[in-house]
Amino acid sequence: MLIYYADQCDKKKCTSIKINDSKDKLSFKVIWTQKSNAIRQNSIVLTPNTSTFLTKSDKTIVDRFGITILDCSWKQGQKYLNDWSFLNGRKLPPLIAGNPVNYGKWEKLTSLEALASSFYIIGLDSLSNELLGLYNWGKTFLDLNQELLNVYRECSTQEDVVNAYNSFFSLK
Repeated sequence: MLIYYADQCDKKKCTSIKINDSKDKLSFKVIWTQKSNAIRQNSIVLTPNTSTFLTKSDKTIVDRFGITILDCSWKQGQKYLNDWSFLNGRKLPPLIAGNPVNYGKWEKLTSLEALASSFYIIGLDSLSNELLGLYNWGKTFLDLNQELLNVYRECSTQEDVVNAYNSFFSLK
């Protein structure tokens, strides 16, 4: 797992710094960098600037090449994210933030929430729980999104994700 850190956020609240600081306690390898050329082009890169959702079928790519988080400010990051494209760029299906800064907001996840969601969707529950355990609000995030995450983890195609989201909310 690679974290590209753009140094645009409040360091006291930055979840990617917390992940990096906890990397010796985690059961998976974490690479933290400020060099954009360190991003492995074959990895799954989580970015909001794609129309392709992450699905369980992406697990084979994650197993082979890893997953990359782009840790940048929601306000400042678009300046350069719009110029970047990735072979395996993926966005997360809609989820609700459980962190104290953006609590209850759709699609305003921290890097930790994004990575934990990704792990959950591709079937790596234990890694998801490991990450969410780094913060006391991690369980809140899971509680807010448990039903949706369970629905998304069953999706294999882009159409499945859209249909699952629409069906989920038509039942509410």
